[in-house]
Amino acid sequence: MKAMVVRAYGAPDVIRHEDVETPRPGRGEVLLEVHAVTVNRTRDTMIANGIPNKPETLPVVPGMDPAGRIAEVGAGVATIAVGDRV
Repeated sequence: MKAMVVRAYGAPDVIRHEDVETPRPGRGEVLLEVHAVTVNRTRDTMIANGIPNKPETLPVVPGMDPAGRIAEVGAGVATIAVGDRV
């Protein structure tokens, strides 16, 4: 899958578009096929620069509030199903 990834701290150009391994949902989790996501320029730039006193564990995929469809469900998920819009 494609993702924007921060693997090191630095200027905004450390945010790179990469091919990454598709994650598998664990127990109680779902995998979302993302159709849209909000990007917060200030927050994402701060992550790339290393937020003072609150560094993120790298690598990190920035972005918030994803919307799309459920692509896969993990064990124990019973209230939503593959194909549901979220």
